[in-house]
Amino acid sequence: MGPSFQEQGFIKPPKVSLIESGFLGDCLVSPRSSKEWDVPTNGASDREVPQALELGPGNLPSTKILENLARGLYIGDLWYVNYSDLISCRMTGLTRFATFWLEGGELQAPVNVVRFDETAYRDLGENLVDMTEEREFLPDSGTYRSRSSGSMKMPGALVEDFNVTM
Repeated sequence: MGPSFQEQGFIKPPKVSLIESGFLGDCLVSPRSSKEWDVPTNGASDREVPQALELGPGNLPSTKILENLARGLYIGDLWYVNYSDLISCRMTGLTRFATFWLEGGELQAPVNVVRFDETAYRDLGENLVDMTEEREFLPDSGTYRSRSSGSMKMPGALVEDFNVTM
């Protein structure tokens, strides 16, 4: 979801593959960087950050999440996520609502707000067990300076050894 052009009116392609099969794909290149580095632009914003992300599905049916998790935390909603260390892609944030303790593949009790501090390299790499077949569309509802047109379409993730502070 989002406009097919960026702030200065440059047309964006329908898709820019940032990662393909676990390897670096294309980079986001703004018109300014295009001129500076003599490379083709793909209509990225001046900040050269994604505005609409889509992550492919995994193999785990959503109906099998609890039995595959068996024991641990089921986190149904992240309230916010901020980078705590950009170089290591470390993120911190809080859960909000829908966090439960699981035993034997069954919800046992709700868990209060939990802070996490984890790196995407571990969560989407060595600690990733699987992702759900189904993906959720998440529009960015931000309105700080103007209405956001960003969005994400993401699967759920089954991750082992996820660092939380309770």
